[in-house]
Amino acid sequence: MADEFLPHWAERQLAMGGSDEVNTSGRRWLTLGTIGDDRRALIDERGAVSPAAGGWLLDWWVGFDDQWHAASRTASVRQRLDGDAPVVETVLRLPSGEVVHRAWAVADADGDATAVVVEVHNSSSAAVAIAFAVLPWDLTGRTAVSSITLDDMTLRVDGEVALSLPRAPARSATGDATRDAFAVTSSGGASEAWLGSGASCAQGRASAACIYPVPHTASIRVVVPLGDAPVSPERMTRLPEAERVVAGWQAQTDGAARFVLPEHGVDAMVRAAQRFARIHAAGDVVRDSFGVEVDGLAACELANALALHGEIDAAVRILLSLADRQMDDGAFDVDRLDATAAWLVMLDRLVDLADDESIATPVVDQVTAAVLALRHRERRGRLRARGRPFGRGTGPRWITDDDQRIAYDLAWATAAYAAAASLLARAGQDDAATDVAGFATAIA
Repeated sequence: MADEFLPHWAERQLAMGGSDEVNTSGRRWLTLGTIGDDRRALIDERGAVSPAAGGWLLDWWVGFDDQWHAASRTASVRQRLDGDAPVVETVLRLPSGEVVHRAWAVADADGDATAVVVEVHNSSSAAVAIAFAVLPWDLTGRTAVSSITLDDMTLRVDGEVALSLPRAPARSATGDATRDAFAVTSSGGASEAWLGSGASCAQGRASAACIYPVPHTASIRVVVPLGDAPVSPERMTRLPEAERVVAGWQAQTDGAARFVLPEHGVDAMVRAAQRFARIHAAGDVVRDSFGVEVDGLAACELANALALHGEIDAAVRILLSLADRQMDDGAFDVDRLDATAAWLVMLDRLVDLADDESIATPVVDQVTAAVLALRHRERRGRLRARGRPFGRGTGPRWITDDDQRIAYDLAWATAAYAAAASLLARAGQDDAATDVAGFATAIA
C-alpha cells in the first residue's frame, strides 16, 4: 500500500531506510500496569497503546477543520508523566488549542483484571472528532489482524476482547491490505455508526476506527481490558480517575528514598523510576515490558534497585520468589553463573540494607546449594580449561572473548562466596562460613 498508515516509530524508521523489524530509530515506550497484576501494556512516545506483544495497536486521531491529525504523523506533540506516576499524558497541538490524551492502568471497580483507560480531553476552543483506531501493529513490528468486529460495545480482534467502548461510535471506518482505516477516514469515507460486518482481511491487515464527536472541554474514554472480560459502559464510569491513580502511586512509594538534587528534573525522574520499577516487580516473577520472564541476573538487579530506594518488601519478595526457580544442582541458570552469584550477593546486601537477619533464614539451604553449584562450576572449569576455574559458560552479550568471560565469572564468584560466607555466619553456621570464605580467598 503506497500510503499505509504507520505507527510513529515505523514511519520514522522506514523513512531512514530501515526495516520495520530492527530498531534503528531509537524507538521507545513506557509500561502501564498495576502492582497487583503482572499483566501490562505499553504506550509509545505518541500515545499509541499496545496491550500485548504480537497483538494490535490502539492509536488515536483528531478530526478538526476538515482535516485529520494523527499524533504519529504530527510534529506538535509532547508527552509527560502526570505526577511522576505511570499516568502518561500526550498532548497534540491544534490551531484551536490542545487535545490531551491520557492513559493509565487500573484494577477495575469490580476487582477483575487490570485494564488500561485511554481518555482524550478536548481542551481546544472548537469541537473535534476523536478516532480510536485498531491497527495491525505492535511497538516492535507488524502483526496480523484478520478481523475486527463490534459486539455489544466490545470491539473484538480475531474474536478476542480488545476494546470496550462507552457507546456506539457516531461513525466508523474499516480497512484492509488495499486501503487502511486512516485512508478511509481522512478521505471522508467513514460510515454512519458501525458497519455490521466489521473489518476483515485475509492478508492479516485489517484495521478499524471508531469515531466520536467531542465538544469543547468534553472528554471521551475507552478501556483496553488486559484480561479476557470486557468492561461494560456502566462499569467504565466507575473506574478510578487519573488523579486518584496518581495519588495511589504516591502513597505506594511514600516509603521510598527521596532525593533533593540540584539538577532540574532529576528528582522527578528518580520518583518515576521507582514507580515503574514496581510495575516490573508485580506478580510472582519479574517480567519485562512485554510480560516475558526475565533472567535471574536482571531480577536480582531489580531487587537491588528497589532495596536501595527503600522498597525492602518488594525486593525481598523478588529474591524469595527466585529461590523457587533454583534448579536441582543449586544453580539458577544452566550456562551462566552470574544469576546464581547475583542471588547470593543481593540477598546478603538486602539483609544489610534492611538490618534484618531473618530475611535469609527461610533460604539458608538454598544458599548452601548455590555455593555448591558455584564450586561444581569452579572444579569443572579447572579440569577443562588448564587450571582456570571459570569462564567456560556463556555470559552477557558484551563479552566477546574468553579472557573477558573468565574475568567476569571470577568477579561474580568472588563476591558470591564472600556474600554466602556472611549469610551462613548470620545463620550461626560458623564452620561452613569459614570454609566458604576460604573459597573466595583461593580464587582472588
